[in-house]
This record gives sequence, structure tokens and C-alpha cells, in this order.
Amino acid sequence: MQSSNRAESPIAMVDRIMSVLEAFSGGESLTLAQVSRRTGVPRSSVHRLLTRLSELGALDRTGFEYRVGMRLFDIGSHALDKDAVHRVALPYMNRLGRATGASVYLATLSGSDIVYTEGIWTDWAAPRRPGITQPAHLTAAGRMLLACLPEDELLDHLPGNLGSPRPNSGSAADLRRELREIRERGVCVSRGSIVRDSVAYAVQIGPPGYATTALSVWGPTEQMRSTEIVSLLRQTGRAIWDAAQRGAGAGRPPQEWRGGAHPTGEKGDRRVSPAYAAVGL
Repeated sequence: MQSSNRAESPIAMVDRIMSVLEAFSGGESLTLAQVSRRTGVPRSSVHRLLTRLSELGALDRTGFEYRVGMRLFDIGSHALDKDAVHRVALPYMNRLGRATGASVYLATLSGSDIVYTEGIWTDWAAPRRPGITQPAHLTAAGRMLLACLPEDELLDHLPGNLGSPRPNSGSAADLRRELREIRERGVCVSRGSIVRDSVAYAVQIGPPGYATTALSVWGPTEQMRSTEIVSLLRQTGRAIWDAAQRGAGAGRPPQEWRGGAHPTGEKGDRRVSPAYAAVGL
């Protein structure tokens, strides 16, 4: 009887609901049997949850398949609306995409995954719908944000096979060494880790201690000139952070930045570099 009570407790029910919803994180449609296999939840329980979530609009059902519904999308979009970086980033991302010819995207950490939250895509790359995830340690954006984490938080964002706290645990030690180097450089480069003959560059937006979002560009290796790309990427990342700090409605550079000098401050009145001008800042 006690076991049955625990299974029906509110906490257990919430855990099951989240487990079912997370089964759809890849964006594809799933059958009841597929959800049950992915979650380990009995088919009878999965059926009840899928039925109720469909009735509430959290999932859509077509025949025997289910997929994420618009109600979940609407709820999730409010989180991005409240994030200052996402409110201002899109115009800068568009200019960066035009200047580089590469795909440009924003991503954030969710557990051991990276979640793509905004993107400007070229014909070369198939669009990654917002919400698509990949293992963080395999991507430029993911490793960039992992590098910004304090050591005591890093373990929570690594998959089990890389989460060993031992200092000499093979690939885990190699990853930690790489993350320290990435943090020192302030940029991450990933060559062919997800798609062959491609390269991605990523920077965090904001100081490491405040960074929750990474800005990345991705394209075919032969078209990505590293020096120019990194310069444009760094400058665009700084511009997005500055605009986010100025507050809502700061999606365009202030008038004094366009075709003239930087605002007064750390850079004084030096002229905008050609790379900065290329992205319209």
C-alpha cells in the first residue's frame, strides 16, 4: 500500500509528467509505445497522461502519434520574452549572418544538453527549430557555456560518462582541460563534431559569471575564415550584451554607433573597425 501511495503522490505524478514531456524534446512525433520505452513509465500510465495532455493542448494527436502542442510552445515563449538577451538579439544576428554568410544561433544550457533558442539559417544548413537539443559537450555553444560554469556546477551539466570528479579520468580530464582553455580564449571552435566538413565558433554573451546564452556561427569549413569570423562574432556578442543591459527596445544600435564612433567609455572615440561596420554597428 505504501508503494502505491508513493507512486500516486503529487511529486511522483509531476516527475512522470515531466518525463513524458521530455520524451518529445527532439521535436519528432511519437507513439504511445515509443514514449513508454523512452520514459520507462508503464503504457497504461503513459496512455492516461498523453490523453490528458492532449485534452489540455500541451500535446497534439494525429492518429496514433503525439507531438508537442502549441500551448507548450506559447508557455515556453514567455520565458524567452522575459530574457533581455533574446529580446534584443535578432537584428544583430541578422547582420552577422549577412556579413559572414554563415548560420547564426543562440543557445542555452539545459542539464547536459544545449537548447537552440533562436536561429538565422543559410541554405547550406537545414533549419534547427527552436527547442532542438544536442549534447552540450559536443557543440561549440555548449562547450562555451560549460567553460563559464564554476567547477562545482560543471558536474550537473555533464553526461554520466564524463561526470567523474576524479582529476585523471580520461576523457573527463581532457574535457576539463579544454574548458579551461576555452574560458581563457573567450571563444570555442568545433570542427566537424556534429556535421563533417563544417566548423562552428561560439562566444558567451556577457561576462562568464553572468552568461546563460551563447552566440554561435556555423558553416562549411572552406567558407569560414577564422580570423574574420571570430572578430565579427566577438563584437556582435558584446553588442548584444550592451543592448540587453540598456533594456527593452534596444534591438537596434544607438544612432551614434552607426557609421561613426563607439560610445564614450572603455573604447573612447576610436572609429568603428571594418569588422564592426560589417555587422552594421
